[in-house]
Amino acid sequence: MAEIVIGRVLDKGTDSISSFEKHILVPEEYDHITLGRTAGLVTSVVYRTGGAGGTIVATLTLAYTAGQLTSVART
Repeated sequence: MAEIVIGRVLDKGTDSISSFEKHILVPEEYDHITLGRTAGLVTSVVYRTGGAGGTIVATLTLAYTAGQLTSVART
């Protein structure tokens, strides 16, 4: 399982992925990810093609209870 460390600077050589790699939650190709935060918690992940202003291909909505991740829904 991957661990996301908020605030860590990513390294292109070790942290990059191909836009052609697919994940079961996001089977479409994407080349940009935007994280939405509420009260310091990641509450949404928006996947796009065509960069930051491109077409949204998937959105993950994350829900928390007492600060613990309880569900992830894809739209």
